[in-house]
Amino acid sequence: ALSQSGSDQFLYGDFGIADAFYAPIVFRLTGYGVKLPEQLQAYCDRILALSACQEWLKLAQQESEVIEEEEV
Repeated sequence: ALSQSGSDQFLYGDFGIADAFYAPIVFRLTGYGVKLPEQLQAYCDRILALSACQEWLKLAQQESEVIEEEEV
């Protein structure tokens, strides 16, 4: 549930540890193209718009190392 404090930007108002915890899940949901309810999609969009997440995504896309044991 989003914050009941009047701010519905993140889980508990301002971006915090709970949102950071869910950021990797947001990346997976987005990457797998999972259809989400409108409110949840809006939350994911806010997470993905954060400059730290943009930088994380940029660096991940530049990564070229492949760990063969982890490939399925």
